[in-house]
Amino acid sequence: MNLHPCGGGRWQLITYRNTGLLPGVRSDEFDSFKEAERYVKKWELTVPLQSLSGRPMNLDHLETQDERYNFYLNWLEERGLFGAMKLYRHCPYWHDPRGWTEKRAAVRVKRESRTFEGVEVEVTETSFPLREE
Repeated sequence: MNLHPCGGGRWQLITYRNTGLLPGVRSDEFDSFKEAERYVKKWELTVPLQSLSGRPMNLDHLETQDERYNFYLNWLEERGLFGAMKLYRHCPYWHDPRGWTEKRAAVRVKRESRTFEGVEVEVTETSFPLREE
């Protein structure tokens, strides 16, 4: 997951399939950083993990959402990984050998409804209109 500001106080969260090219599989927009943070803390720890044969981590033994999320973040850190709230950007290894970059950019999001074979779908296009810091 990569979290980006997208103007006007809004934030976009892009979820990627964990493969070499990181194809986007989901895009969500939030009216505020706090709203995005609540969403990330609830759902990020449910992602399927390659080290668990594609299953999410079982955190049922922990009582609160904060305990679960902190456990998940510690698990990531022990493996040299990080969560979306770090605001780093995951990227393909050909772009950066680490698989991520600390460079941040505001994004522009264009949503459009289209009809394919009688079914209406929403197409989302994300671009980086501002120069990276």
